[in-house]
Amino acid sequence: MNLGSFSFREVIPSSARELLEEADPLRTDDLLEEVYPVAFRVDTVRSKASVLLDCRFSDLVEGNSAILTISLLSEIRLLRNQKPAPAALTIVSSKVINAREWSIRAGLGWSGNDELVLIGASVLFVSGDIRDLDGAPPNFMTDDDATIDAGIPNWDASFTPVTFAVIES
Repeated sequence: MNLGSFSFREVIPSSARELLEEADPLRTDDLLEEVYPVAFRVDTVRSKASVLLDCRFSDLVEGNSAILTISLLSEIRLLRNQKPAPAALTIVSSKVINAREWSIRAGLGWSGNDELVLIGASVLFVSGDIRDLDGAPPNFMTDDDATIDAGIPNWDASFTPVTFAVIES
């Protein structure tokens, strides 16, 4: 499966396991700790957004990568109060809020002062593995752009789903 062509309506392969509630970041707070959001895609025509996540430092997500797709998107917000730096994008807390719409507020950075907010009616979380994305992420302070680009998840990567969770309205 290619991440760039990932669709909310696409059938999850039978080899992927549905997550139990206690392991489901769509229903349980703080399960996205130590995950890095590395890329966003927003489709305004279809009213959806996807966030590509690097999960190599997380003990709570199975696989080295994940994608979070929100459909019937009503809000996406990234609030940054400091200079951009990869470590500042680490999710340090995540709060799942269910009202009329599904939403998540993720504290970013070691202080948690920055925030990622996603709100929509339906959401899909799929974790898995990108081939050849083993080991630690690149050194964002010293490596050149080509090394960094090769060492983080990207939309053109071949992705094998391992687990999934879905909330549909």
